[in-house]
Amino acid sequence: MRRGDFVLITYCGQVKRALVMLASENQRSLMLGFDGVLRDDKGGMLVGALAALQEDDGTYIDLIGGQPVEIEPAQPAE
Repeated sequence: MRRGDFVLITYCGQVKRALVMLASENQRSLMLGFDGVLRDDKGGMLVGALAALQEDDGTYIDLIGGQPVEIEPAQPAE
């Protein structure tokens, strides 16, 4: 995933379309922008952005709350 790519993120059962706003060279750190709010299982929320880090096993976590995040490529909007 690179800057400008569209992805689908699944966060605590919620699915949002997002844009990769920043990506590290090794693509293990991502800043994703999306419309709206994502709520975590502990009552917290993310508004419009999510910073994600890829763990050694290939899974991603949200850097703010430590929740797992699934990230997969999406098609660009028409």
